[in-house]
Amino acid sequence: LPVHLGVVVCVRDRQRNTALLAEGLAAAFKGSVDVRYTMWVVEQADTRPFNRGALLNAGFILAEAAGIDVFALQDVDFVPLPSSAHLYLTPL
Repeated sequence: LPVHLGVVVCVRDRQRNTALLAEGLAAAFKGSVDVRYTMWVVEQADTRPFNRGALLNAGFILAEAAGIDVFALQDVDFVPLPSSAHLYLTPL
C-alpha cells in the first residue's frame, strides 16, 4: 500500500501562493506509486495576529483524524522541487 502523506499548510489571504504550492506538490509526486498525499489548507480568517502554531495544531488534528501515515508541516511560500519529494517521507 502507498504511504498516505498529509501536508498541512497555514495561510491568510494567500490564494495564489496556495495554488502554486498545490501545483508544485502535484508535480513533485507525479507518477509516484509509493505516495498518496492530501493537502490541508488551514486559513486564519480573523484580523488578529497570525497564529501559525494554532493553525498547524488544527491542521494536524484534522490530518490525524483522517488516518494519515506521515505528516509534513509546509510553508506556503516554499514550493518543492520534484527532486526533493523523497524528503517528505524522511523523518527528522
